[in-house]
Amino acid sequence: MLKPGTYLDRVGRKNKKYIFISYSHKDEKQVYPLLQKLYDAGINYWYDKELNDGDVWNEKVRDIINSDNCAGALFLLSSNSVTSKAVYREAETVNQLMASGKEGFPIVPGYIDISGYKDLMEKLLKSDCHNRIMEFAILLKNEDRIAIMDIDAEINRIISFAERAGASEKNYIEIRDTQFTTKYGKKSDYYELGKYPVDATGKKSPIKWKLVARENNLLYLVSEYCLDFVEYGTALSISRQSFQLENYDEIVAVKLIDNETLRRYQDVVGPAVPTDYADFRRSQNLRLFWVKDADNELKLFNNMNVNIDMDIDPENCMFTAGIRLLLIIDDQKII
Repeated sequence: MLKPGTYLDRVGRKNKKYIFISYSHKDEKQVYPLLQKLYDAGINYWYDKELNDGDVWNEKVRDIINSDNCAGALFLLSSNSVTSKAVYREAETVNQLMASGKEGFPIVPGYIDISGYKDLMEKLLKSDCHNRIMEFAILLKNEDRIAIMDIDAEINRIISFAERAGASEKNYIEIRDTQFTTKYGKKSDYYELGKYPVDATGKKSPIKWKLVARENNLLYLVSEYCLDFVEYGTALSISRQSFQLENYDEIVAVKLIDNETLRRYQDVVGPAVPTDYADFRRSQNLRLFWVKDADNELKLFNNMNVNIDMDIDPENCMFTAGIRLLLIIDDQKII
């Protein structure tokens, strides 16, 4: 049977994180198709395909599990694996890692031909490996760990587990030294680039950008804050220079956020948060910001990204509202 690739086989791989796969070679027919599905879904994992004949298990596999890049472990448990010496060592190593106080290392058991924790323990009791019960009991935390009972039917749960652990190539983006890990388009970190005034003295602070989408090589980010409160005409003349963003070759565009962006990514854009400087500048109590429509005209939206449908005369508008920016980056040009 053809062995699936691992994260090391990916061309153009960016993410160094992976999950460790523990299984018995006797279960290859069940395990390899699962691994191929994970590989196709962009999940990064390591399994013993990478072991060479001359490798010593105690050195190689222990180093793989203890690496800072190992983000979690999936134990594919079966009648074969619970009596496997290699799987026992892997369980022992993971338990030692957890006992050392390492945080954020998720473990998920997936059962192949075992109906659950009690069935696993009964099989161990009836085997010549009953002395391994304690190690597996610790690994599974006395049945506390949420198990995957059908690895074929619950493949999406395994994919979600790996994505949450950060071991997904598909949902991983790195901009310079800042890591962006997304799950279903949601953002877990922010990127700082450019500056804006934060008080009446002109003091400046970095702009915090939130990643909302990736389309091919283009990254779409929106400013977390309303960066200023300005009149209609000023909002139409936004430039990179206004926010010290003119010297970045990877920037495709810096512009006022538009209605189409809010519509397409409404679930992840998030509310428009005013800044202290914006509050200082604005003359109205309404927390509104400008949004461009398809005709390049400005509409007023509230901080929950809803159009308030207010009539505006561009020629005579003295009303001030917030500006929230859209930043588009070509990640192939990032140095």
